Amino acid sequence: MASGGGKLTAFDADVRADVIASIDRSMLVEAAAGTGKTTLLVDRILQAVRSGRVRLSRAVAITFTEKAAGELEERIRSALAAELHRDDLTDDARRHVRQASGELDRAHICTIHAFCARVLREKPLEAGVDPQFAVLDPTADKVLRDRVWREWLDGQAAAAPEVLTEALRAGVGAARLQETAFALAGAPELLEDEGFRLPRPERTREQLAAALPELGREAHDIRQ
Repeated sequence: MASGGGKLTAFDADVRADVIASIDRSMLVEAAAGTGKTTLLVDRILQAVRSGRVRLSRAVAITFTEKAAGELEERIRSALAAELHRDDLTDDARRHVRQASGELDRAHICTIHAFCARVLREKPLEAGVDPQFAVLDPTADKVLRDRVWREWLDGQAAAAPEVLTEALRAGVGAARLQETAFALAGAPELLEDEGFRLPRPERTREQLAAALPELGREAHDIRQ
């Protein structure tokens, strides 16, 4: 932060202003915790709302935790309320902000799990899933993982494979084996390299760019 005339200004204030104003461009912001990323996101959403470029009912904001999603929604709600008390808003901007305030409850501000679950429930046939599926919460996930691990370990112990026998003789305990197994399960690309290898696109960059409008129309149909 820099101080000028008693007012604190962020060193990257110009960059922040550019991110907020450039709503016609995609942006990737990398910063450490506590540096104002959420504030920047809220300000960018407000700018898009004021301009009329974004309808909150068609907006998506993804977070990693439910707590973060709730906090983000509350900050957007508070920011919209503050905007309506500004004296310098144009009539169009005020109308857009008021409309956004009424649509906030329909905005997709949620975790990646919740968003994916919503899409799958809207298109279960296309996705090939049971529409009555449920997303495991952390507690149920741990219980299921522990049960599967115990069943697998019991089966392996009965078969006594050489690799497991050698690991136990070397002093690698069951807890360490479980920790390693869970770490590998969380990174399937390490075990299934072929399945995660990205093929070169069959179409050229120009052909892919030409196909974007059609993809946009399909995405719009999905949102509907």
